[in-house]
Amino acid sequence: MTFVLAGGGRIERPIGEARIRVGGRQATTIVIFGDEEAMPLLGAYALEGLGLAVDPVHRQLIEMEEAYLL
Repeated sequence: MTFVLAGGGRIERPIGEARIRVGGRQATTIVIFGDEEAMPLLGAYALEGLGLAVDPVHRQLIEMEEAYLL
């Protein structure tokens, strides 16, 4: 699949599905396979599937319900 980067460049990467587990929660999500040196990260699709959100102030993952209280 072709992806457009923030700087406007384009890259092609294979995609697939995987089962992920974070903090005792599990979900099946879409994954994009990067280069070997690429840092793994959780995107919005994976976080929503796990019912998690990012708390940027405390730099941690929180339950999605808590995110609405911030």
